[in-house]
Amino acid sequence: MNRFLELFRHHSTPPPGQIYADDRSHLFPQVVALSPRLRLWSKQDRVPTRGRLLLVGVATWSGYDMKLLDALEQTDSGPDLIGVFDTADCKSNEDFNSRIPGIGDVFQMPAVGLWENGTLVARGSGHEGRQIAFLACGLDAGQISSILKLDPLPA
Repeated sequence: MNRFLELFRHHSTPPPGQIYADDRSHLFPQVVALSPRLRLWSKQDRVPTRGRLLLVGVATWSGYDMKLLDALEQTDSGPDLIGVFDTADCKSNEDFNSRIPGIGDVFQMPAVGLWENGTLVARGSGHEGRQIAFLACGLDAGQISSILKLDPLPA
């Protein structure tokens, strides 16, 4: 199932004579709610003190981020909990740091943090974040480019 890639490819046309913002962020919580593995994570949610938590912040307009969520959703191994959030909710680097302490300046998505028994053990963004997510879920980080490759849209 590629529900997150389908969200990325979602396009709704505005009424004639009007323009409006992309509605992927609006639809994201509904798509996450359908996932048996991923949970929508709010900034008020607390990191569990037991087990492993992988927190992944994505840009809903990024096909690579959406394919990452599809790949994580389809894994059988990895953290006890995979939380996800839309980075459109982050208006500053402080917003990222409040969710993933010490992540620093985030210039590329995804923003990723990994906790074990309540302790943050890894954090990163962009390619480094993808590597953390892949390794945490037992995926081969050497395969990131091939697994997240976007196929062209049919003509």
